[in-house]
Amino acid sequence: MEENNPAPSLMSHAMRSGLIIGAIGIIITLLIYLVNPELMVSMWMFLVLILNLVLVVVFGIQYRNQSGGFLSFGSAWKHGFLTLLIAGILGTIFNILMHTVIDPGLKDFLIEASVENAEDMARSFGADESAIEQAAESTRESTAAGFTIGGMFKNLGIAIIIYAVIALITGLIVRKNPPEEVI
Repeated sequence: MEENNPAPSLMSHAMRSGLIIGAIGIIITLLIYLVNPELMVSMWMFLVLILNLVLVVVFGIQYRNQSGGFLSFGSAWKHGFLTLLIAGILGTIFNILMHTVIDPGLKDFLIEASVENAEDMARSFGADESAIEQAAESTRESTAAGFTIGGMFKNLGIAIIIYAVIALITGLIVRKNPPEEVI
């Protein structure tokens, strides 16, 4: 005799999914930190973003399947948004610990690496030395501000808006309406 497992609530499934995605992000960040911290300010971090998007869709489809095979756009959006929000909060807490407890000097290294990247990019566009110096100073100030605790929470606030937009996209992918009956 089969046992019917009730579908998980949207909140509990999104919470679990967000914790998993957040943990994966933390593990990847730690591995990058151990291999070469300079990669933390490179385009490689966009691969982590792509992985997160794929996982949000995978967990959304999993939730849809566990909920009877159909999920409205609104529920798919809520699931994606809550998943990203939980992962983002976990990541922010980890970043605060990383830059204040684990390796307080890391922020200075990352600021200088970001400045070097900005200078290299400005040079590749053919900027003159004064524009390069201006880009470097601007990058130094904005990057340093992002590594303060207040800056990390500000970044989380901005990320929440981005999560809402990303959840719109993943919601469109995950949603599945029941077929309409034809009379």
